Amino acid sequence: MEGGTFARQYYSKAIDADPYQPTALANLALLDAASRRIPESVQLLDRLVSADPSRTPAGLNLAFIECSLGRNSESRALPEKLSQYNPDDPQSRTFLDKGTYAG
Repeated sequence: MEGGTFARQYYSKAIDADPYQPTALANLALLDAASRRIPESVQLLDRLVSADPSRTPAGLNLAFIECSLGRNSESRALPEKLSQYNPDDPQSRTFLDKGTYAG
């Protein structure tokens, strides 16, 4: 069995047991994004960030995907929301200032 398939099954089972399990949501979303399952990735990240807006890395991943899809207002609103919970996060500030993760 391919590693990605095993991981996908593992994270899916974890989400079945707890629909808001943060590690499983974040990791399955990354697997989905890497497999070009963008709608599924967006849905998982949105669920995670909606349940816990302090999850800055997940929120930034979601913002990055939204930005790459041309959803500029959504991609800008997320880091602004995240900065309310983690105002000193340098990645959020860089994303807001430049639209990227890196300076």
